[in-house]
Order: sequence, then C-alpha cells, then structure tokens
Amino acid sequence: MEHHRQIASGAGLPVGAAEPGQFVAFSSAGSTYAVPIMTVQEIRSWQATTLIPRRTAASRGVLDIRGTIIEVVELGVLLGADPVEPRPGSVVIVIDVGQATLGVLVDGVFDIIQARSADLMTPPQASGTQLISAIVNHDERLVSIIDPSRLSLH
Repeated sequence: MEHHRQIASGAGLPVGAAEPGQFVAFSSAGSTYAVPIMTVQEIRSWQATTLIPRRTAASRGVLDIRGTIIEVVELGVLLGADPVEPRPGSVVIVIDVGQATLGVLVDGVFDIIQARSADLMTPPQASGTQLISAIVNHDERLVSIIDPSRLSLH
C-alpha cells in the first residue's frame, strides 16, 4: 500500500509510469486497456492490411494512411493472447510510440477516462505486464494503462 501512496503523490514514480490526464479506453482480448489521449493520432475502422514478410506474430501487416505506411499490430497478441480475426466494431488506434507511429488493432474503443495522480496504481511486476505503466479503477473496472513507448515489435 505504501508504494501506491508514492505513486499517487507523484514521489518516486517508476520510469515510464503513467502521468495523470485523459486516456482513450478500449477492449482487447477480453480485458480493458487505455493509452494517453495525447498519443492517439486517430481511430479508424478495421480494414484489410497488406502483409509483409518476416514480421512477428503480432503484426497484422501495413496500412497506407494518407501516404504514410503504418504497421498494424494486434494488441492481444502482444499481451500473450492468441490471434483473432477482426470482427465488426474492431478498430485500429493510430498511436505515436516515440520515434514512430503504430496502428494497434483492438476490439473496440468505448470511453475517454480522466485519471488523477491519486487514481494511478502501480501494476504488479508479473510476467506479461511490461507494457503496462499503471492501473486505474474506472467505473468498477480495472483499466490497465499501456505505455505507448513500450509497444514494439522487436
């Protein structure tokens, strides 16, 4: 509990910890996640991608978005789930991941949430949580905040 107070007060924030603010919340592989709203460039309906050779299992291929080629990854696969076929309502969230832009295939976007410093909790240091920078309880649902800079195919 002491560690949660440190996060909430802003003292001793771990490197890559989520900053308070607004987040785009979405579902993927049966769980709820969010990314900082300022990293989201756009949200697009799913459309067929062009496959490229020698990519990871999470890669769904590439899209041409207004003359820029964007790789699309399936978030569920990055988080350890099996690949699934996109269905009606699936979307691609185009995210700034630092030096690049990446499309992230998710089941659907459902909310914009506001999180204060006091709302952000440290995720467990369990296997598979390296993409998660914080957890917030929103409307009786735990939402894992993804650090976009940790989204990588390499």
